[in-house]
Amino acid sequence: LRYSTSPTFSFNISDTPPNVTLVYPNENHLDNDGVISFIYNVTDNTGLTGCYLYLNGVINQSNSSPILNYQNNAFDVEGISEGNYNWTVECFDLSMNSSKPLPRNFSVDLYKPSIVLQAPSNSGTSLFSDVLFNFTVTDTFDSSLNCNLTINGVVRDMFVANSGNLTSRLISNLTDGLKYWNVTCVD
Repeated sequence: LRYSTSPTFSFNISDTPPNVTLVYPNENHLDNDGVISFIYNVTDNTGLTGCYLYLNGVINQSNSSPILNYQNNAFDVEGISEGNYNWTVECFDLSMNSSKPLPRNFSVDLYKPSIVLQAPSNSGTSLFSDVLFNFTVTDTFDSSLNCNLTINGVVRDMFVANSGNLTSRLISNLTDGLKYWNVTCVD
């Protein structure tokens, strides 16, 4: 008997998409300078061809350096303007299988609140021990801010103030003498 055997071909089964894990920033991260390294970890059993960073559902950039399989990788972004965002990363393997985890939310708040004291006026005099303090806090990002009113180094009142609106706080039973007051607000 005579027989013949064909050449041996190889093939690869690759039906498992990469596993992408978002590392940083965490959910609801608050950034104050608009510069963020978006860190992700990706693993795949066949190798990777590319990864893409999405900000608010739009591709922001693709990897500019080789992707490290089974290790952390990063997209560095500068100049992110103030606002609310979400981010995710999509990666493709050699078979063009892809994976993109659910996005994480983050915010960029570049500016601290501005506070204008209105009453009592600087170096003014009150004829009453019950004093109405007026001020306006303004913030470009937050509409309400946690504030406190301090008199002579002691916090006398804690409250929420609305950005851009006049806030009035009555402090009663102040004693005679010179007083120093200020307002601190956190956004």
